[in-house]
Amino acid sequence: MESENPKFNKHKKQKKRLWIVSELYYPEETSTGYYLTKIAEGLAAGFDVKVLCGQPNYSNRGNYAPRKEIHKDVEIFRAWGTTFDKNVIFLRIINMLTLSWSIFFKALIGFQKNDRILVVTTPPLLPFIAALATKARGGSYVLLIHDNYPEILIAVGKTKENSPLVKILDFFNRWLYKYASKIIVVGRDMQELITEKTRRFNIPIDYIPNWAELEQVKPSPRDDNELLKQLGINDKFVFLYAGNMGHPNDLESIVKCSEKIKDNSEFHFIFLGAGVKKKMAGKGN
Repeated sequence: MESENPKFNKHKKQKKRLWIVSELYYPEETSTGYYLTKIAEGLAAGFDVKVLCGQPNYSNRGNYAPRKEIHKDVEIFRAWGTTFDKNVIFLRIINMLTLSWSIFFKALIGFQKNDRILVVTTPPLLPFIAALATKARGGSYVLLIHDNYPEILIAVGKTKENSPLVKILDFFNRWLYKYASKIIVVGRDMQELITEKTRRFNIPIDYIPNWAELEQVKPSPRDDNELLKQLGINDKFVFLYAGNMGHPNDLESIVKCSEKIKDNSEFHFIFLGAGVKKKMAGKGN
């Protein structure tokens, strides 16, 4: 899986190799894709960074990206996988299975002894696939936790704390944590949770929160806001929800609030994002 550009290869061979494994990567701009892209591009100054990912299936779903390309000094390898509607649970599972196994076989071919691997926990099967390939090839992996199972399933009412599914997931998670060289979490509460889960393994855990791109996202005078002008709501008190509208996100409370004050023309609710609960957001005023 070497690049066909000799100059690029010569430059990269002077650096230690780092693989980043993620379902989402450039040109995806959805949260995980955005963060992993920026992390990879930032690390490219000190490492030979290669990315193993899937085809766009969120913000750029339907757009086909090259199976292999070099973008901003990062070599990208895209694995095949189905790109069915992720908001349908059964189809989402098919997407996860096809992509994960495709990435697994590409990882077995591409990973080499002493390679370093950074893998994100979405979709939930991906870190286990990457860990197996890493162990098989003699590398080491760092686990970046964005979503934590089975806690998410419990929180959205899909299972109970004492269910057999939770016990099975906890068992496999212990294996995943035990062999990680380091774990990175993005929240303080998550750090406490993972510290408790790994207390017997003495695994380094770093708390590195996600960031905002202040160069592009910054406050501006209300009168200059193009969205407010387009919607004709410059004079209203605006409640904004922006982000994922998935099962764990509590849109219900916001929608109920909007329904209680829907007759008050002073207020306006805006929902920006995508997910299985998007139709629910349309109930707000």
